[in-house]
Amino acid sequence: MHAFDYGNAKKIISSCIIKSFSRSNFFVTIGNAISNIKVVRMNTKNIAIIGANSILGQAIYERLVDDHTVYQVYNANVTNIKSHKNLIQIEDFLKSNLSFDVIYFISAVITFEETSTKINQLFFTNVNLLKTISETFATSKIINASSVAVFQESNHTLIETSPLLPKSSYALSKLWAEHLVATHQGGGVNIRISSLYGVGMKKNTFLPKMMQSAIQNKKIIIFGDGSRKQNYISAKEAADYFCDAMHYAGSMPLLAVGKQSYSNLEMANMLVEMQSEVKIELEGQDNSSSFTYDNTLTKQELRSNQDYSFYELIKEVLEWMQKQY
Repeated sequence: MHAFDYGNAKKIISSCIIKSFSRSNFFVTIGNAISNIKVVRMNTKNIAIIGANSILGQAIYERLVDDHTVYQVYNANVTNIKSHKNLIQIEDFLKSNLSFDVIYFISAVITFEETSTKINQLFFTNVNLLKTISETFATSKIINASSVAVFQESNHTLIETSPLLPKSSYALSKLWAEHLVATHQGGGVNIRISSLYGVGMKKNTFLPKMMQSAIQNKKIIIFGDGSRKQNYISAKEAADYFCDAMHYAGSMPLLAVGKQSYSNLEMANMLVEMQSEVKIELEGQDNSSSFTYDNTLTKQELRSNQDYSFYELIKEVLEWMQKQY
């Protein structure tokens, strides 16, 4: 929300009236004065994004930077960060005397390896770093990027209140993080995300690997009959939920998921339509579970009415990947 600084305007215009000696000169001077009236931003917040180098971190930054003061906090890499304004390394951030209204905790280690080394990494970033931020910025609101991995597997459509049963150390770390945010002094919001995609994403998950194979090998290998369904949400869509959550005061964890889930075969056929001369090959078996979601409660709480084209967003990412090879 923007408002005029009326006190400043009154002084400028009064000065113009005194200094203007002719009618024509008066209106010219008034016009110049109005153009110099200071615009004051109302409800401007100080915001920090932990994990600003991620595709979600950048999508949130782009949504907020015009209306708020946003600090971009990174660990080591800044390759995805377009603007280096208010850029700060995590150690310097923790030592700073800065204060924030809202802190987005997007940073995360994502691994399903169960070695002691990987588990230590999961705890250090996903849990311990979040706890340190909670203690250092006790009065800030924390909005945490969690994962649908915390849910119990089910043949039914999952909603915000579905039972939880994390099966991996990664999923456990995300549920632990949710507990820290739920009990944080300054209040917080947990947002569970499905498979995230977007321009600049890492190429270590199913969707980018499928795109890479289509581009480089002109074929897509699908295990089983391709009927397993997965859910995808673009960084742009997810950023809408995270930004809207700034004003959410409820305790229910929110659900940031795509409008529908797609089978692996449906995704492969979509990519074949976009990338010429690509063949689909079915191999072996796929015993993994399908996942479908309904986040109606989240949309109601945030008054969200998103209208993104999944096809166009996937096409945008594929075109970006084509330029990489």
